[in-house]
Amino acid sequence: MIQSTWNRLIPLSGAARTTVITGLAHKKAINDQLPDLLSSNLFTEPGPKDSMAAIGLAAAIISRRDPNAIIGSFAADHMISGDDAFLTAVAEAAEVATQGYLVTIGIAPSGPATGFGYIRLGDKLGLPNAPNAHIVSTFKEKPDAHTAAGAEALEKIWPGLEKIPIDNAVAEPAAEQGRVAVVPATFGWDDVGDFSSLAGMLPAETNQPHILGDNRLVVTEQMAVDDLVIVDMPDALMVTTRARSQEVKRLVQKCRDAGWKNVL
Repeated sequence: MIQSTWNRLIPLSGAARTTVITGLAHKKAINDQLPDLLSSNLFTEPGPKDSMAAIGLAAAIISRRDPNAIIGSFAADHMISGDDAFLTAVAEAAEVATQGYLVTIGIAPSGPATGFGYIRLGDKLGLPNAPNAHIVSTFKEKPDAHTAAGAEALEKIWPGLEKIPIDNAVAEPAAEQGRVAVVPATFGWDDVGDFSSLAGMLPAETNQPHILGDNRLVVTEQMAVDDLVIVDMPDALMVTTRARSQEVKRLVQKCRDAGWKNVL
């Protein structure tokens, strides 16, 4: 998926201005997957601090390199269809950003979901090169930082940073101040951020399981259970439901608190 994300963005920025931020554990895999990625454009965060710290680190480095840069953040776990519509939407968003707005691309929801942020559209901005752009009336993330570029300083600062999504830390308060705009888009989009979303990407016959792996090793029979998620790894087995697949982070934290570092 990261290769697809890279290929989607290269027409906009080129390899020299495309950066990746990831955890240390993924550094080698990223280099293997993206041979054209410049070594100076691969940023690694010292530890997991959610999207606010990761994007903030990348933005701090990029702004030092080019204070006038328009910075876009694109997750590598998004499935997108319709590249032309995607490029058009991003081009409009970049134009709006030059006017001093934080900009998001909005996709019409196909149904209620607690795992995504919701945007209420305000008035159109009336920009000639961004005819579809609106001011954001309200932004609600998942309803119900100054960072030094030096590695030594970063290691001292990083543990004290709050672990918080950028939507909560920046988008919500900025939207309340009228500083967030949105470009509605029509391309196909799905955030493969949990096992329920992943299941929707996998083909399956009616009343048959969605399988990622060797389906010859899976034998099923219709029983009185529905929508189970079963993840079988060499050192762990996880069983949950699609409705609660967003709660994996809580399970990981519970394992960490119990000292089960070998399964994390």
